[in-house]
Amino acid sequence: MTQPTKLFSTLALLSLITISIISILYLYLNTHDKLDLLCLQGHQPDSIGDGVGYYVQIGKHVDDKWLRMNTALSKAYKVCEEATSNHTCDVVLPVKSGWNNLCQKTRMMFNHLCNIKQYQKYKYIVKVDDDTLVDPEVNVEIESLQGDVYFGSSQSRSHRFFAGQFYGFNTEVVDKMCACDRPTCASGEGEDVWVGRVLRVCKIQKREVFITPGLVYHRMYDTERMKISFATLRD
Repeated sequence: MTQPTKLFSTLALLSLITISIISILYLYLNTHDKLDLLCLQGHQPDSIGDGVGYYVQIGKHVDDKWLRMNTALSKAYKVCEEATSNHTCDVVLPVKSGWNNLCQKTRMMFNHLCNIKQYQKYKYIVKVDDDTLVDPEVNVEIESLQGDVYFGSSQSRSHRFFAGQFYGFNTEVVDKMCACDRPTCASGEGEDVWVGRVLRVCKIQKREVFITPGLVYHRMYDTERMKISFATLRD
């Protein structure tokens, strides 16, 4: 091999090594930045979602297997009514099954949570219905919220409250709700309507935030390739 050929081969090898080192450094720094972003938002890669507490209201006809399959509901604090059976309930409230009693059930749930203060171990709490499918990725979005917030997946036409299948608050807002003299349910009042009224009556300052569409599915999972309906039987 002639001298120029050896020189050319050496330069080519050095160029290849330099490109490889730059590529490795780029991948490392890019990944490191992403991990730093998660840490800045209060996350660790293996503990995303630990700051969000779910409270699911369970009707008497809900299937246990569905709760185990639904990731968000499987670890939720289970709030049951007196007619519920075959469930591992965290609390059974003295309220009868049926749509007409949902407001009273939610009011009792808040009374219970305010008394035991169990929710304070979380940074955010979410109330979710038992016929709602929740993408675990929603926890990352929730934990990135700042300040006093009231969030949900869909809102009423009047924009006065988030719909009952999925809504939540940061813990400080719940503290203020607990400290307030919460009104009783009006005749025929929806539970989500009551929550919106409590926030107004208690004059709680907060931002209202919509959860990204496609992370919460109520009664139906509907995409371009799949359509699955699910709903609980109620009296």
